[in-house]
Amino acid sequence: MNVMELALSYDKGRDYTGLFFEDQSFSNIKISEEARRFAEGLRATGLKPGDIVATVLPNCKEVMTVYEGVLRCGGVLLPIIFALTEPEITYMLKDSGAKFIITSAGLLDKIDSTIRREAKVVVTGIEGRAGEGLIDYRSLVNDHPDSDFIAAQDADDLAMIMYTSGTTGKPKGVMLTHGNFCAALECPFYDAFNVAEGNIVLIALPMNHVFGLAIWLYSYWKHGATIVLHKWFDPIEALKDIDKHKIRFVPLVPTMLLMMLDEAGRAVYDTSSVKYWFVAAAPFPPHKISEVEQKLGGIFVHDYGLTETMGDLACQDPEGIRKPGSVGKPMQGMEVRIVDDRGLEVPRGQWGEITVRGWGVMKGYWRRPEETAEALKDGFLFTGDVGYLDEDGDLFITDRKKDMILRGGENIYPVEIENALYQVRGVSEATVFGIPDQKYGEEVVAGVVLDDEISMTYDEIISECLKHIPRYKCPKKIAFMKELPKTQTGKFDKKALRREAEKLFA
Repeated sequence: MNVMELALSYDKGRDYTGLFFEDQSFSNIKISEEARRFAEGLRATGLKPGDIVATVLPNCKEVMTVYEGVLRCGGVLLPIIFALTEPEITYMLKDSGAKFIITSAGLLDKIDSTIRREAKVVVTGIEGRAGEGLIDYRSLVNDHPDSDFIAAQDADDLAMIMYTSGTTGKPKGVMLTHGNFCAALECPFYDAFNVAEGNIVLIALPMNHVFGLAIWLYSYWKHGATIVLHKWFDPIEALKDIDKHKIRFVPLVPTMLLMMLDEAGRAVYDTSSVKYWFVAAAPFPPHKISEVEQKLGGIFVHDYGLTETMGDLACQDPEGIRKPGSVGKPMQGMEVRIVDDRGLEVPRGQWGEITVRGWGVMKGYWRRPEETAEALKDGFLFTGDVGYLDEDGDLFITDRKKDMILRGGENIYPVEIENALYQVRGVSEATVFGIPDQKYGEEVVAGVVLDDEISMTYDEIISECLKHIPRYKCPKKIAFMKELPKTQTGKFDKKALRREAEKLFA
């Protein structure tokens, strides 16, 4: 069964408001009809099963119809983060060999002119003004009939290619199959969140990232929940819409939730409707969890996954014991092993690289056989993350293997230091990384943002850190900044920070 056939097998029962976007509401029936018409338009334009269809779109109503329409045709989705630079987008388009590109009028300048001539380009927001070989999205919808056609696809056929962020090298195209999509939808764990009809879900995550896309698949496609979609994240607007729409389920990356927590301390917002704060994509400071639940209400749930695992690998039990710092147990059907540098499994409680096999693991990297062989061994995906399993089988993430700092022969993991920095009163944002050092090989550096009207010296911060970590792990230099640079998915951009720090401390 392919993902569209599975999605349509769920009985959503009624015509309801499926989406709120920019003060407009859209019924689930109308969204699906537009998706079917768009699919027919794509087929008439020449799309064949297996063709790669790149989308360079912000969060918008059309994202929902485009994704469904492409999958109906048997196309392979290639979501690209619209805020990337033209060279970054060009790299992904060329590397993938995308035959179709779907974008908006305002983003056309980010599509290389040569690629625009070679691919078929569908554009939203140019109603009746298509030219230069461009195809008007609205015409594809309006000029083609409603149809129930779904291309025949097997479980092993590609449903999506999604490029990694490239924070540790060139982005690689992760190949995810219809089998991956179907298994994600069928995973029984998520049913514990009871995101069913009548429930409201906020998606302020980018829908061209696996986290946002997976939430949409699960909550809208399977359970018929209503989506409140934001074009981009703004903590004030998120808090306002939680109050306005009585939102129940809020998926976020840690930096987003920390920004909302900070804003909630400045003004009064009603967040009593929120049942779950669902956090993933990066570690969250453990001591901040109680602050979230006390100030904002609801239950904090930590999830862990990668693009290479369809977004999910392990998650805390929303109604069970949620150990601070843990991401819970591996999901049903996902087997986790912690291994040493030789690939041998280590005892419980010992740190090592997290490896996993099961329903969510990717098919491989697009046109990267060597990287695929390095990542997939004996059916296990080597994640590049460091962590451990405790005696109860709960998984703890300690850091990215490639983020580890080797200082004078000592392995230093940034997350432990970041957690210490977050316990310093007045620190609102913190991240830790290594820069080259002639004496020690690498030196520990922190980027820190202080709360408004707070002033602290290096010595004052280190004095507080020493209450939680030994001196040799403390940052030897701190870059005080107004804002830490972030990637388009909300993670701290350590590449950019290293460049700035190397200049600052040269």
